[in-house]
Amino acid sequence: MRVSEYDAASVMTEMLITNDPTGYVDKGIGDTLIPMLPRLLGYGKVCSSSAKHPRFAHETRNAVGSAMWERLTEGGRARYEESEDRYWLG
Repeated sequence: MRVSEYDAASVMTEMLITNDPTGYVDKGIGDTLIPMLPRLLGYGKVCSSSAKHPRFAHETRNAVGSAMWERLTEGGRARYEESEDRYWLG
């Protein structure tokens, strides 16, 4: 997992990959790790990358990442900000 500072109070997830996708896909790794980031990193909020309105040159979000954030949203742990095309936790 790689994150970067989004602003003084927030970090943005950049990527989450595994070396063995067949053994780890759909196991809930991201769903478990991302909600832990505010506590582990000391930031109040975590946001996804945006697929439509990138703030940074390297920023993107693929369908798998969007699906993971949707699960967090459906579970009440994140919210979607349509104007930014960005999911927020915290």
